[in-house]
This record gives sequence, C-alpha cells and structure tokens, in this order.
Amino acid sequence: MMKLRLLPCLAVAMIPLSWGLDHGSSVANHASSSSFHLHSDSATGLLWDQRNRCGTPERAPLAPGASPSDCGYWTNAPQTEYEPTFFYDIPVVFHVIQNSSGDGFLSEATIQDQIDVLNEDFQAIAGTPGAPGTDGMIRFHLATTDPQGNATNGITYTTNNTWYNDSGNYWDPLAWDTHHYLNIYTNVIPCCYGYVADFPQTGIVGTNEDRVVLWWEAVGKQPTNGWPGNMGRTATHEVGHYLGLYHTFDSGCGSASDCYGTSDLICDTNQQKSASYGCPGSKSSCGSEDPFHNYMDYTDDVCLWEFTPEQVNRMRCVLVNWRPDVWENNSPTLAVSNLVAGQQVLVEITNATPNDDCYFAWSLNGGGPISTPFGDAMLTPPYTLLTLPTDALGYASYFTNIPSGAVGIPVWFHGVDLGSQMLLNPLMLTIQ
Repeated sequence: MMKLRLLPCLAVAMIPLSWGLDHGSSVANHASSSSFHLHSDSATGLLWDQRNRCGTPERAPLAPGASPSDCGYWTNAPQTEYEPTFFYDIPVVFHVIQNSSGDGFLSEATIQDQIDVLNEDFQAIAGTPGAPGTDGMIRFHLATTDPQGNATNGITYTTNNTWYNDSGNYWDPLAWDTHHYLNIYTNVIPCCYGYVADFPQTGIVGTNEDRVVLWWEAVGKQPTNGWPGNMGRTATHEVGHYLGLYHTFDSGCGSASDCYGTSDLICDTNQQKSASYGCPGSKSSCGSEDPFHNYMDYTDDVCLWEFTPEQVNRMRCVLVNWRPDVWENNSPTLAVSNLVAGQQVLVEITNATPNDDCYFAWSLNGGGPISTPFGDAMLTPPYTLLTLPTDALGYASYFTNIPSGAVGIPVWFHGVDLGSQMLLNPLMLTIQ
C-alpha cells in the first residue's frame, strides 16, 4: 500500500542590532569585570560603530554544485508546498566562548531571551516587535539532549583566549552534529556583529564549520542606554542567512524583470542599491522605497520588523531541500493512504493531543471556503464530519470505502486537534 505523506498546505478536512551588556541576572557578571566598557569591546578596543553589521561571505561568482531551482544558490522559485502551514522546530545549541578574564559570559536567561527573539521574529508573534512581519511557522528551542543522548540545557561554556577572538578552528572540538543542531557561537568577533560561515547550498551543511557566530554583546534583548538598541536582531539576521536568505541589497538593484534570478532572488522585497543604516524615515533607490524594515538590511534593531512571505517561502524550501535533518515537525499532522476508487482509504492523525479528540472532515466534491471556529476550511456540502479519539501517543485513524466510479474526483481533507485547537495540515488529493 502506497502511503502519501504530503507536506501540509493549510487547513480542516475535505473531498545594527543587539549591542550591550549582558542582561537580567547576568548584569552583575559584566559589571564586576575590570575590563567592561560601555561603548567599546574590552579585547579589541573597537567601538560598536567601528564593526561591520554582518561578516557573512559574499556569494562566489559561480554557483557551487547543483541546486534545486526552488531555492538554489543563484535561483529562486516560490512554491505552494513551502507555504507556512505547519511548524518546523529547530534545536539550538549555544557555544559561549569566554576569555580568561571572564569577558564573554552570557547567562542562561540571556540566551533564552535570544531564543525568544528568534521566535518572535520568525513567527511574527502578536504583541512583540516582530508582530508586523510574516509568520514563518519556524520555531527555535534550546536543545534538550546532546548528540550522545544526554540531557542538556543546550548551552556549552568554554574559556580560551584564542577562540574568544574568533581565531583557531574552535568549531572542530565544539560543534554538535550540524546536520541535527543549529550551532550558535558567541565570542568577540573583531570583524562584525555576526556572520555565518557560508550559505547552505555550498556544501557546508553537516560539516563542523557550519555555524552562526554572534558578537557576545549582541545577544539577548535588553536595551542598553547609549547604544543603537540591543534587541537581539543580529541573531535574526544571521539565522536568515543560515536558512538561505541574502541581504536585501545583494548585488544592487538587479533586474525588475528577473527578480528571482538577480539581487536577493526575492520579488516581494523592493530592489535596493545599497545597505541602510540607522532608522531612516524614508530611503529610496532603484525607483522604489528600500525595504529598510527587513531583517536582512543593516538598519538598527528598533527599525527591523519583517521577513516577507517570499523570504519565508525560501527559508522553508531551504529546510526541506538543504537542511532536512535540522528540523522536527511536532505539529499535529494529517496523512492519507490508498485514495483509490473501489478501495478502502486510510486517514491517520499523528502528534495530536493524547487521549483527546480530533475533528475530521472531508468532501468528495472539491472545496469552497467556509469559516470554522478554528480557522478557514475548504469544504463543499455535503461533507462528512467525524470526531476521532486519540490514543496515548496522540494517534487517531479512520477507514472508509471510496466509490468505484470516483476516479479523478478531487477530495479535500481537513482536521482539528481539539486539545491544542490547532488546524491540521489540509490536503487536496485526487482519487486514483
């Protein structure tokens, strides 16, 4: 029996950044360090405005290796299968590198602050600075098990003066399996506020070198007086690179008629000639307003609040095609097997609330939009609505016979996990 486990679509069933001292409980650790300075880095003497915004390498002149055109190194082609209709959950490990004087220390509370910022920005959570953006349904959490299966808080601490200055191949002894963890390192980075070693399409995925690096004073979200605003958006910007996004001003204006093949490869970010700084009231180039509120520009944290829908589509495409092992899908999921005329179809729900109920609905006649208490669904009356109980593992199933003369009829499938009140991924399939 062939099982169709489709990537979810939508629906119910039918036929300059963070700059500043450590925050919260760790402020005392900074304040007690004899080398702490408000406006300059203690090891390099660099003022915050002497650092580059981002040290991620430019793309090479030629694309390295073959690339799926959906989200390739030099190409982009948004597809509906990458739309945000279910969550990708990404485990994160923070490698905190300090020097022998204690500079570089970050508390667990500050690191959790940073995880919170990533979730606010990548999910456009209401009531947060990232609310005006696009909900990418990408979630981050500190890892709870290490590569050996041991319990962990997802944070490592290392004291090494060389590594603290971002020198030496520190990633070789420190990296956790980069196929399965987002590795973020914090140190003093002389060049910039942050960078990624390279883009996922270059073959770096799975190597120890695959990483995000953040200036340790750009971590967390507690504002620091006198600085341009430490709101944690350095990490948002760099994780955008980690997931395949380029700067909004990459390669300049590009071509309006080939926006998926030039500049940042995104058509719903306005063309932009050069980076934006500060927080301009307005700024235009290439014949339109620059996207200076976009996380992939260089404006101050307070000025940044969005990824666009096509940027989200590309990041989710990268997760499917280039980083398929770094994410988990812990959302309630609907799957359909053996949708064949004259045979018995199997509908399965997994990851739902254990020992609870799910609503399941389907229509053999395609679908038209209707509103439900849980969100919009595509259903055409008459449709079948059932309550399916889940077991202790959150699993439920349903069998029914498909009429023998139903070949070629489109069927919409929808569901709701009543425990979490979450819509399941909707499926539109055709009877074989």
